[in-house]
Amino acid sequence: AWKRFKQVTQEFDAMGFSDIPITSVFGGLALAGNSSTFYDIPEARVNSFLAKVSSAYKDRFVFCFNFYPYFDPHLEMDNYTEHQCKGALHESLCWE
Repeated sequence: AWKRFKQVTQEFDAMGFSDIPITSVFGGLALAGNSSTFYDIPEARVNSFLAKVSSAYKDRFVFCFNFYPYFDPHLEMDNYTEHQCKGALHESLCWE
């Protein structure tokens, strides 16, 4: 992933976009590392990637996470319904 990210970034830079912020979007699993790091196993070296990219690109790299409420085991259908989820939508869309 790191080599490919550098390659794509170099291609964009060559087209004149070197002042544009860059990112790679991660899901919630990226936060499943221990208390001081991001997820990092041989199949998903998130922490290693983020360490390299933030060191190489400094403030140009923008952290981005996409959380999928669909996978939240605590979200349920509204009580006494089989097809309404207004409560789950309210909880998922609330940023407070």
